[in-house]
Amino acid sequence: MFEPKTANGLGEQPVVELTRQPAMTTLYYDGLCPLCRKEMKLLALYKNEGLRLLDIHRQWQRPASQREAMLRQLHLRLPDGTWLKGVEASVEAWRHTRFGRWLRLLRWRPVAPMVDKLYQRWAERRFERLYGRGKYLCRLPEEADNDP
Repeated sequence: MFEPKTANGLGEQPVVELTRQPAMTTLYYDGLCPLCRKEMKLLALYKNEGLRLLDIHRQWQRPASQREAMLRQLHLRLPDGTWLKGVEASVEAWRHTRFGRWLRLLRWRPVAPMVDKLYQRWAERRFERLYGRGKYLCRLPEEADNDP
């Protein structure tokens, strides 16, 4: 996160200065969900460099219970460590594209509760269809990535 930077003028002691590298917003998505993959392809096409897309199935350093919760609904981590979920996470991710201002309408106070309920219902059905009613169980694939 921090990279040391040294400055040394004539007759000066070396000075170590820490410069902060740009933090990224990270969207965690279900790479086994066909609709999710389609949306991520579009998002990857239009996003700026401030957004990183990570497949939850490649996050093996996270406990299975955390991966399951992340598979049940979209999760996004802001650079300051704040987590957003569901529609709020999606809208925030799309803010990294030129279409973001239009999707902000989904968070407009009169429609946001209805949009959230519709998303939650869809997300529950999607998870059940893909993984069943039981607990999500994972096996470690060879291509697992331990990127946080």
